[in-house]
Amino acid sequence: MLRIVVPALLLLTTAATRQLLREYPASIEGIVVKAGTSEPIGGATVELTGIATRSTEGSSSVAPGLISVSVRETAGDGRVLSFTATTGSDGRFAIQNVPPAAGYQIVVMPVRGYLPAQYGQRVPNLPGSPITLSSNEQRKDIRIEMTPGATISGRVVDVAGRPLRNVTVDLRRPWYLEGWRLLVDWRETIARVRGIGKSNRAAITRTNASGEFSFSGLAPAQYYIQTTPAKSITDTPINLHAGATVSNLEIVVGPTESDGRDRTIEGVVIDQSTGRRVESAQIR
Repeated sequence: MLRIVVPALLLLTTAATRQLLREYPASIEGIVVKAGTSEPIGGATVELTGIATRSTEGSSSVAPGLISVSVRETAGDGRVLSFTATTGSDGRFAIQNVPPAAGYQIVVMPVRGYLPAQYGQRVPNLPGSPITLSSNEQRKDIRIEMTPGATISGRVVDVAGRPLRNVTVDLRRPWYLEGWRLLVDWRETIARVRGIGKSNRAAITRTNASGEFSFSGLAPAQYYIQTTPAKSITDTPINLHAGATVSNLEIVVGPTESDGRDRTIEGVVIDQSTGRRVESAQIR
């Protein structure tokens, strides 16, 4: 009598299937430093975020002379995965037990005058690069550079040198549209290019009782300052470098009605027919 023993083969196949379907958690390690240097930044919060990946399910069945193994892929549930860590005094961080997935983003939150940063980011305000973590992968080469924020400060005065309070000060960056270099807000040009627009306002503030204003945490770029009373933009651009401090700016604006002071209007009334002055005309 011929006897075929299947259970052992079945057990081996099922075990192999489970081994293929099983995913082991990954981990990442890295360092956060000041941009362009090897100076570590301690106390920074590093966040790893992603979307739960698709899952797989396996099953097997056995019949006389036949072993069937099937693998079924199911849609992910769309959960947002988030993991955080804090850098030590050496700037290093580690995140363990991360489910394998693609499209992870690593972001470092702002800390002590530094701009927020992202892994793979070349310059501030531009997106970084996503990373993929496979099963049981241990990434130890993550390096994130943080750019120091810059500062601009000054005061707004009238033509007599007196400080103006509660003046709106706009900090603007030039932007380009169809070959045009623009400093005005997009709403002012929307009639010309309807449906296409972009705000170039980097920050906005108001002067205090001493006419002073200040902007901090700025990315390196070229800036212009605009004040609302005169509706004008400074002619000289401010080329701001990373971590720079530009202070003692003085912006002079013309007289306006917004400061609450009385104004005087003087002039001469002329008789159009004779060209002589009219001594007793009523002026309204």
